[in-house]
Amino acid sequence: MASLAFFLLLASCTSTPRLRPVSGSIRIESGEPGSLDPVRADDEDEVMIVRNIFKGLVEYDPATAVVRPASALSWRARPDAEQFTFSLRRNNRFSNGEPVTAENFVRAFNRLASKAVGSPLASLLSGVAGFAEYRAAKIDSLTGVVALDEYRLQITLTAPDADFVAKLGEPAFSPIPSDNAMAAQRPSFAEHPIGNGPFVVDRWDHNESVTLKPNPRYYGVQPKLRDVTFVLLSDLDLAYDQWKAGNLDWTPVPSTKLREAQLQNPSRIVKRATGTLLYLVAITTLSPTRNVALRQAISLAIDRRALSTQLFGGLAQPATGVFPPSMPGYRDPGSGAGPCGYCTFDETRARGLLTAAHVPPATTIRIAYGSGSGTDAWAQRVAATITQTLGLKTQVIPKRPLSDFRTFLAGAKDGLFGALSLSMAYPTPASFLDSMFASGGEASFSRWSSPTFDSFATQGRSETNEAARETVYRHAEDAVLAALPIIPLWFEGELRLVNLSRFSKLTMDAFGYPTLETAVPAKEATS
Repeated sequence: MASLAFFLLLASCTSTPRLRPVSGSIRIESGEPGSLDPVRADDEDEVMIVRNIFKGLVEYDPATAVVRPASALSWRARPDAEQFTFSLRRNNRFSNGEPVTAENFVRAFNRLASKAVGSPLASLLSGVAGFAEYRAAKIDSLTGVVALDEYRLQITLTAPDADFVAKLGEPAFSPIPSDNAMAAQRPSFAEHPIGNGPFVVDRWDHNESVTLKPNPRYYGVQPKLRDVTFVLLSDLDLAYDQWKAGNLDWTPVPSTKLREAQLQNPSRIVKRATGTLLYLVAITTLSPTRNVALRQAISLAIDRRALSTQLFGGLAQPATGVFPPSMPGYRDPGSGAGPCGYCTFDETRARGLLTAAHVPPATTIRIAYGSGSGTDAWAQRVAATITQTLGLKTQVIPKRPLSDFRTFLAGAKDGLFGALSLSMAYPTPASFLDSMFASGGEASFSRWSSPTFDSFATQGRSETNEAARETVYRHAEDAVLAALPIIPLWFEGELRLVNLSRFSKLTMDAFGYPTLETAVPAKEATS
């Protein structure tokens, strides 16, 4: 680790030393994690590391995000979508040799829900029977999580949720070993967890690196990598310098360097549109943004493709619907129209709708954004585009910190737009629909309500047939796109610089993470 500390020490110097890479070892950019305990992994860097140490009941296909078996070989849903029974694999062990059984999941779920543990992710279990009573210390454990026998787990909910299984790919739902094993970990389970995934923690040198090695007891195919070093860097500019010095094999790129990075590394780039939507949310109960025709006019006035080129180097894909490309239910726009009839640039139609909206000439369109959250540039350019295309006055309102911005939107007393982004928490349309339009959703700022939407959303939660559920959720999306309580703008594109000369079968999954489990060092690569 001395050499790693050395290059980190010199990272701020004019010349960054180049370190010789070790064959089979991969170096990944990361920030310093707060914890490697799965019930506390709520930061994207923490998730990136923890998901390689643990395997929950299910996981997501790296290419499509489709739910597939992991610790559970199969599962069965009751027709009312309120109960799920999982059959666990029998060749599943923790890295310390303990078997992974149904009881390990029972303990893990109770620990996640425990008020005493204080997990920031506890609400993920809010729909499980007994959650409220357990949190209130009225009962000793979740009544809805039961080990039927050593390798069968049953989970009962308080209401239908056909998407429940899709949520279980979150690392927070990972199994935990025995209490004695956890207590014996030094310096702590949070720093040196015992998992059942493809890798184990070798060491964590704070503010320098976290190193993983293959787990010899992993039930799946053994990783081909010799080890994985997550190099802990304070910002992406520093990471970019380390990439240029040859000291990283995988890193995101600072937005100011996107064009340069693509020009200088044409054969070492991985791109994909991931599960993040950039959009404007309208306060639909107050003027002027309560006016549907005005919202439609503004959406048509925005040239998404041109702005993507100017702002994101063409990396952001114009949004022609609510569901992103990596989410089941996404409808490929083909010709560019997609399911949204108001999401392509049409200046003539936009002006016609503005006239029909009878908007007073003195109206000012206000767009608020969280300053420093990555929305500054595009919120300002969208405002300028509205003025240029429709002749309306616009005003941008920066708010800092992000929590103040969200409080501002929630309490807004004027009709305005908010510039926001929402990332896919789990690969199902409900992830977006519930967040943005359900009462109490984390991003439900629009105050929009629709009996038609509510009917489809409720039906979707109860529909256990996947194809039928996808169709119902598309109907719900159509209800949103007709009223435009939000204006979809782009699906955020992700770009990574990747040392493809050293590794094959290394790409970006649907959530933006490196596929370390399948990566193969170049000398072992096969066609």
